[in-house]
Amino acid sequence: MKITQEFFELPEALALSMTVRGRAMLFMLKRRRRTTVKEACRLQTMPDDYCRMATVEQAYKGLGNGWTAEVIINNKILEILMAKSIIQKDNRRCYICGRYGTGIDPLDKHHIFFGPYRQKSEKYGLTVYLHHFSCHIFGDNAVHKNAEICRELQKETQKIAMKKYNLTVDDFRCIFGRNYIDEEENNDIT
Repeated sequence: MKITQEFFELPEALALSMTVRGRAMLFMLKRRRRTTVKEACRLQTMPDDYCRMATVEQAYKGLGNGWTAEVIINNKILEILMAKSIIQKDNRRCYICGRYGTGIDPLDKHHIFFGPYRQKSEKYGLTVYLHHFSCHIFGDNAVHKNAEICRELQKETQKIAMKKYNLTVDDFRCIFGRNYIDEEENNDIT
């Protein structure tokens, strides 16, 4: 096991930086305190002035919700996060309304079968991109607000998944907990 150590001074504390098996760790040896924006940038392998245009709270939020590029590259997390949808080919457009994502209403990745089946939706590529406000969460036709639209999307997705993976209704039910299509529609698939 390769271990490297480095002590360095941070404002009001002494810290120990260690790299164990390629993973960097930071240990505070004195009292606890909030990291500075500059330190947060460094921990995320960003330049010190990366968040100069943001407020302190925006900087913490942006850096805290971000992924460190080296971690993504080294652990192949990017492949998992960017699993291809078998439902939607153009992930720049909203699947429901067809418009492009904007700064005001960006696109979210929606897992068709959410809750306990979210990871399985990811694994099987059962995801679509939807406008965050109007089609995903808050709008009248948003999938998390309008149960009818949500069920139609689940029904359509089940049909596509059954064809793609050569599943029976029982196979699908074993994986996703229930059947969303009618008997008549099932006959059309087989």
